[in-house]
Amino acid sequence: KYQLCSECGGGGKSRTGKWRPRELFEQSRKTCSLPHIRAGDALAQYRVLETPLELSQEVLGGVRDVFFDCHLSLYAVPTVLESPEGLARYGGSVSRLRAEVDALWGTVLDTIASASPAGLPGKLYLSVAWIDKRNRNRGKKKPPAVAAARDRPKVPWLMRLALEGSVAPMRPLPDMAAIAAGSSARSEPSSSSPTMLGGGATADGEEAEDRVYMAFLAAEWDRAGGALFMVQMAPRSVYQPTGETYVELVRRVLERVRADVRRDEGARPLEHLWCWTRNQAHARLRSVPERLGFVPVERYCREHPDCDRDVFQRPGYLPLADPDVAVFATSVHDFLKLAGKGSRLGIIKSE
Repeated sequence: KYQLCSECGGGGKSRTGKWRPRELFEQSRKTCSLPHIRAGDALAQYRVLETPLELSQEVLGGVRDVFFDCHLSLYAVPTVLESPEGLARYGGSVSRLRAEVDALWGTVLDTIASASPAGLPGKLYLSVAWIDKRNRNRGKKKPPAVAAARDRPKVPWLMRLALEGSVAPMRPLPDMAAIAAGSSARSEPSSSSPTMLGGGATADGEEAEDRVYMAFLAAEWDRAGGALFMVQMAPRSVYQPTGETYVELVRRVLERVRADVRRDEGARPLEHLWCWTRNQAHARLRSVPERLGFVPVERYCREHPDCDRDVFQRPGYLPLADPDVAVFATSVHDFLKLAGKGSRLGIIKSE
């Protein structure tokens, strides 16, 4: 039922391996079909986009890879699938797990790629982190068999899993050029972030195929309430150090929104930052709000009596209607203060 993948494991130099469902292995292969991305000492780069106006097919595909890699690598292990909660939730089945992940991806896709996301009336932003691919053997002559394998057309890992039946058939990505064209009539991209272009290139000339996306944050700005709702955030892998990446994703989008606030005379100053998680989520995801200095929203409202509790509600956003959801909040001031001290004092911890 399970097979050991020597490529899966922590983010360090030593790859201890993980047991994975056999459905994730191609026939006769000893490593599973997950991407096994390692950041190593590569320098992470960041950009904030207004969605859907500035969103390209390339970035959308990268975000999808991050989301599926995060959830499949985290949950597709015996300790989760065979636990009492996993058996009740997934019946030990990878197909039921991937169905849940695909349904969650549908809400993310609606958030970042739709012209009118359900239950999210504010302006939406996407903060992304990526690393450049590194060719460590550049200039070295490769054996003919290796060179031939390298030159064969590569099937993207998610498509390969779909063809094998391990995940659902690929949910087609929307045409971002058409959506952006419709959105441009009601909004213009601000000058605070370079626009991402379609066709695999960016405004600064970087090639899309040279990037590996590592994390993303989708957020909604409530200009009347002075709040930023962190709708969805995911790292490529929770088994690699993520604390600094989380902080930088949030800090960059706060910087972009505060710049937009200054240009909008009718907007309230940005004061509140909030997010949500499921109580039954994996502990590594459930712990993220507290690691970033967030507190339960009830406590936050008690400590900030002038704050309007309605700021932290989105009646039309279906994930928040789940009774298993917990909402957390912090002030923008406190987050930036903590973020500034994090790397120096060890407040922001990585796994």
